[in-house]
Amino acid sequence: MSDRLFVLSRADLRRRPRSASGTKLTESAPLQRRGGSRYRISVGQRFYRVGVQSIVWRVVAVYHDAQGLEHANLIDEARSLDGKTLAASVLLDRSRYRTV
Repeated sequence: MSDRLFVLSRADLRRRPRSASGTKLTESAPLQRRGGSRYRISVGQRFYRVGVQSIVWRVVAVYHDAQGLEHANLIDEARSLDGKTLAASVLLDRSRYRTV
C-alpha cells in the first residue's frame, strides 16, 4: 500500500480544511477497534512510522470519506510542505505507525 502525497501551502494551513464535497472537516468520532477499546485520532496528534523515527507526522485534519471511512491529513513537522493522507486504520496499526 502506498501513501498518497499532497502539498500544502502556508495559505492552505491557515484556511479551515474542507472535504471534496465542500463540507467543513472536523475532529473525528471515536473509532471502534478489535477488543472493544476505543481509539481516537485528533488534530495535533503526532505519529512516526515504525522504523523511521526521524520523521514525525502531525495531524492537521480528520474527516470521513463518502464511504464513512476515517482519514487523516498529515504534515511532516520538519518540512511543513510535505504531507500525506492516510486512513485512520493505517495510523492506528501499531505495526506501521506509533504515537509520539
